[in-house]
Amino acid sequence: MNFKTKLKKGYRVESGYYYKYQDNIRDNTFIEDEIGMAFREIKGYTAYPENYYMELLSDYFLYRTLYAIEVLDSKEKSITELARVNEYTNILIRINSRCCRKKVEDISLKYFLLEMENIIPLVSISFLSQNFNETKVLTQNLINSLNAESCIIERGISDAHISWFTIELLSIYFNINIDKEVTNNPKKGAFKQYKNILDKWDIKDIIEVEKMIYILIELNSINIKKEQKKFDSSLCYATSLFPYEILTWLKLRELKGLKNPTEFSHPLMNTPIAKMLLDIKEPLPKPKELPYAKELLETLKEKCLDVEIPKWLDG
Repeated sequence: MNFKTKLKKGYRVESGYYYKYQDNIRDNTFIEDEIGMAFREIKGYTAYPENYYMELLSDYFLYRTLYAIEVLDSKEKSITELARVNEYTNILIRINSRCCRKKVEDISLKYFLLEMENIIPLVSISFLSQNFNETKVLTQNLINSLNAESCIIERGISDAHISWFTIELLSIYFNINIDKEVTNNPKKGAFKQYKNILDKWDIKDIIEVEKMIYILIELNSINIKKEQKKFDSSLCYATSLFPYEILTWLKLRELKGLKNPTEFSHPLMNTPIAKMLLDIKEPLPKPKELPYAKELLETLKEKCLDVEIPKWLDG
């Protein structure tokens, strides 16, 4: 089954159940059925499921980003959806990190922990979107957790090789140190090929860069399948459609003034979404609509959390 056919089936919420893409988000059944109804129920909860729905919205709008560029062939619509993905991600990580740092006794931290494999692809997308100020803060928050100064992704997951490779690339760009003495580091043997590329990330030989891209593509195929078995989620499926870790490496090289290949022979590097992400040269504007973001933030604030509601959400 090819990319377009998979996307046309709809947004997968559970095995065999999909929401079909609808162009107008205000008439969208997923937003109403999965978020709207849940939001009306959780307002009185003493727990913090709002964060789960913020993550779900990041995931859902990533699906819409892919659908717009791959099925509708609309870069304009895809960019609009991508801007929403970035804002949900930004809000989610900032709030969860703040709550993890506070370590308030009456807050169960389980509500604010995120899976490394799920959240780092979203931070990578923020980086590829040229949102460098926001991405630096998000990267710092995640590395604080890896360095045992917070707990949002705890100390990492040793077999999350794609995520580890990506966060190390981001740490290079933003010059943020990862303390390998306290993290759950990947096993040296299994991570050897990634480590070799990290050690030579700024190599100038374009032929060697092309060879490294093919090594990373092979590793991507192996590790994405492992992640899909471990996490039965739409996000794992979505990120399997484009090699975000390879795009992050190429973007890092570009930003540091290094030459990259201008053409790729492998189909994974030639999908419309991969091309679009590599072509972004300016930070994305704030989205005009961000469904339920303000409402979810307000309910968290009512629960006495130190939550900041961005002024631009008031429109």
